[in-house]
Amino acid sequence: MEISIKFLLSDTRLFQTLTHEESDYVEQMLVVTTRKQGTTIYKEGEHAKSVCFVAEGELDVIKKNDKGEDIRIATVDKGHTVGEMGIIDGMIRSATILAKTDVTLVIFRRADFEKIMIEKPDIAFKILHELARSLSLALRETSEDFANASVAAALT
Repeated sequence: MEISIKFLLSDTRLFQTLTHEESDYVEQMLVVTTRKQGTTIYKEGEHAKSVCFVAEGELDVIKKNDKGEDIRIATVDKGHTVGEMGIIDGMIRSATILAKTDVTLVIFRRADFEKIMIEKPDIAFKILHELARSLSLALRETSEDFANASVAAALT
């Protein structure tokens, strides 16, 4: 039984903001893939070409510290995205993403987003708005974590 992309993305805020017709249009450009636990989804330093929506499972976000050690900085689960910066700026990946569990991902390629920007700028605006919102929330959380870690370090 094939599961629809709309069903897989029903918990993803981005797709909740699109009309039925808009999501039909975008859905044609999305690819569903599954990955086994331990699989590298994105590698820090590689060129960014897509964003992934987590439909099922969990991903670990791994960042190298100044000693070159891998540090898990977050876990991302169903309804969340990884790789948002890559679809916006096309630069290199800032972290490695590993499948913490078996995962189902919905992939949205930067090239397809660029096509939407040309053909359907109103949809592109909605997508960019939600990606910016997602990045903003992540930055706020990171800032809070950093502040808490700084206070904890000062107390020790």
